[in-house]
Amino acid sequence: MDTSISEGTPSINNVIKKLPNNNNELMTVALQHFKDILNLTDIRDLKQAFRVSALSLVTIISHQSFLLAQMKGRMIEMEKNLNERLLSAKQNPPKDIPLRKNYHSRE
Repeated sequence: MDTSISEGTPSINNVIKKLPNNNNELMTVALQHFKDILNLTDIRDLKQAFRVSALSLVTIISHQSFLLAQMKGRMIEMEKNLNERLLSAKQNPPKDIPLRKNYHSRE
């Protein structure tokens, strides 16, 4: 995938379409854009390059935020499911397994 900005000034929309969905690839693209910035001399290219690099980094950060929120939602759902199962087990203990009254005592 070529998202280089050193070959003239691309439009931001064209670069957005080319940005990968994978965080590692996004980071590589963002770093490449920063490297390209060091080689640019025209101020218009520099402005565009900074916009594209910032966009790459914002995309990475927002994707990470989305993943964290998704993970938090899964953890809350798992905790809720576990609490429901524990409550169900307390209310309806299995009949064939005798429960000890004092769990910590050695019998």
